Amino acid sequence: MKISIEMEKAIQEVTGLIPMHTAAGIELLYESLLSGESQILALEGVLKNSTVIYLTACQ
Repeated sequence: MKISIEMEKAIQEVTGLIPMHTAAGIELLYESLLSGESQILALEGVLKNSTVIYLTACQ
C-alpha cells in the first residue's frame, strides 16, 4: 500500500506517525502471535499529544 509523499508528510505532521518499516512489522507480527491477545494496535513514529489522548480514551 502506498500513499503520496504529500499525504505521508501531512499525516506525520499531524499525528507523528510514519509508515512502519518492514522489519518492525514482522517483529510485531511475531510478538502479537505470541502475546495471546485477540487484538493489538501497532503504530510507529513519535506520538503527538492528541494521538496519545485519543488512544487513552479508547482503552
